[in-house]
Amino acid sequence: MDEHLPEAEVVISQPFYLYYLTRQRIDKAPNLKMAITAGIGSDHVDLDAAMEHKVDVTEVTFSNSISVAEHAVMMILALVRNYIPSHLAIIAGDWAISDCVSRAYDVEGMHIGTVAAGRIGLAVLRRMHPFGCKLHYCDRHRLSAKVEQELDLVYHQSPQVFVAICHSFFACVHVAHVFRIWFQIVTLSPSTALCIQRPSIFLMRS
Repeated sequence: MDEHLPEAEVVISQPFYLYYLTRQRIDKAPNLKMAITAGIGSDHVDLDAAMEHKVDVTEVTFSNSISVAEHAVMMILALVRNYIPSHLAIIAGDWAISDCVSRAYDVEGMHIGTVAAGRIGLAVLRRMHPFGCKLHYCDRHRLSAKVEQELDLVYHQSPQVFVAICHSFFACVHVAHVFRIWFQIVTLSPSTALCIQRPSIFLMRS
């Protein structure tokens, strides 16, 4: 690939087969106009160098949002049901059922929260609703009253308020990242920067 950089105008890579556009590589690509991720994410591109060279950095928004939401639901269920330790015990040849179920619970009635309720966060809430959970969310932009009523959602105005209550919640954190393009810095949600840090995490129930 490196030998084609001097003539390349567009570089396309994918999340599981990344081509790292470092500053050194961008410097060697005078004709480069766009770096595309056939998926999402831009951490494989030196964004400062891209801006300096006026290279657009793009992705395919929503291409895997449902996959991420389903993965989050899977992780919630695996955690609540104590699945991983139980699976490892079976692999090791053990069958101490009492040990497996000692930390296994029903997700029904538990408090599930998402920090941000965009494409992924809302998809998580929709998928957890049939389990009979108590659903909470916070977001800069409140969802419509219709959606809140449909999913029986409790809205919290800020991450700080949300996290203060999260000691009794399972919290799925889905917060927008910062995307930078050559002509300006575009922050999708600046108020979410560093909204969940070490002190906040210690307020949550493990």
